[in-house]
Amino acid sequence: MKMKKYLSILLALLLVATIFAGCGSSTKDSKDSSNQPGQSQTEQTGESTEEAKKDIPKNLKMATYYNMGDKNDARAVALEEIVQDFTQKTGIKVEYESIPWDQIESKLVITNQAGNPVDISWASSQKLASVMNAGALLPLDDYVKETYTQEELDDFLPVEKMATTYALDGKKYMFLATVHGRLLWYNKDLVPEPPKNLEEMIEIGKKITNKEKGIYGLGFNGTKHYGTPEVSIAPYLWELGGKMANSDGSAAWNSPEVAQAVRIFGDFVHKHGISPESVFTGSFDDTREAFKNGKLGMLLDGTYFLPRLKGNKLLEEGKVGVTYIPGINGPAPHFVNGWALCIPSKSKNPDGAWEFIKFFESTENQIKYSKVEGGAPVRKSAWKDPAFSSEMFALFLDNLEKHGRPTDPFVYYQEGLESLITAAMGYFLDPNADVEKLLDESAKAFNEKYGYSK
Repeated sequence: MKMKKYLSILLALLLVATIFAGCGSSTKDSKDSSNQPGQSQTEQTGESTEEAKKDIPKNLKMATYYNMGDKNDARAVALEEIVQDFTQKTGIKVEYESIPWDQIESKLVITNQAGNPVDISWASSQKLASVMNAGALLPLDDYVKETYTQEELDDFLPVEKMATTYALDGKKYMFLATVHGRLLWYNKDLVPEPPKNLEEMIEIGKKITNKEKGIYGLGFNGTKHYGTPEVSIAPYLWELGGKMANSDGSAAWNSPEVAQAVRIFGDFVHKHGISPESVFTGSFDDTREAFKNGKLGMLLDGTYFLPRLKGNKLLEEGKVGVTYIPGINGPAPHFVNGWALCIPSKSKNPDGAWEFIKFFESTENQIKYSKVEGGAPVRKSAWKDPAFSSEMFALFLDNLEKHGRPTDPFVYYQEGLESLITAAMGYFLDPNADVEKLLDESAKAFNEKYGYSK
């Protein structure tokens, strides 16, 4: 009987403790959570800085494509300053692993499969489907829900979520560090009024092209590089209703829409004569230099071209303008992406990784990093900073919000785009070639190689 009595008392005490614990939680949750712009709920109340972090390991391994010891790289310097501030405020120390930019995603997949990945990694957002095909990333939706109010989420550009959400499950796996869009740059000395559509761009290009002086109307990336479909061809095939890949990652570029888009770029050189043949046979860096030297009236490129213009006479004299990509019927859709932060699915310190992502994505750090990286801040509140108040940046933001979109969901991303541009090059270098046949053979070969043909 005594034992039963003791057990009854013990159960009663446990029940009382549970009730008081529940009341304590309700009191904490009912606190005012009205936040300052650019701050999460936990940043505003200060409760996560110590309470939530007390059980988080104080070491964080980060994979980055920067050489973090390079003091001449303003991007690496800015990241180091953000990391030091993060360590000071959280006590979490960050250890770097520098990986070449074109190997970082493959290294992420391999190390995660082996069970020893870093805790947080940089990756390019257009490689999301490739990385997720290997199940290498942790979904961030629960962290997002616990951290941000709806008002705060609305502060992020819509294209940020679009570019970091996996199409097959609708979950978010990354946060963009900055966002890159594509647009038309123009030399105001040669192009006083920018074109509003493709036809106008061709006519302006014809008027200013002077081959004897080495001046051409339009430059673009037409090289045998996977960046050519991303930046140049994709806006036109999307406007026409085409696509490069289906939702499962299989090739879809053997279509009339893609063939027409490829012809548009071949015609710039062979039919209209507004672009030099070197856009196909040279390097894109040479094309960019031609623009900087006043030898090109217009250039299709990304927002990341701006840092390359630093110190350029045309920019300093206010003679560089930007406008939307002139599509067939007006502004064309364009490829939006950026380097992003993500957490490997087998990370040993995912909570610490999220603390860094949350810290990096604050308005203050978005301003600091975007100023030197070349992309645009992903938070609207950051655009209020004087550094982003020019007409040029106003168009960047408008172009991102109205016409930006992620690329098609390739599982074998680089391989797919390289197959597409290889087929397109057959037409670029020989305008008499059958472009439909080239694209069809390429798409079928790709689908067979990667198991899409049944």
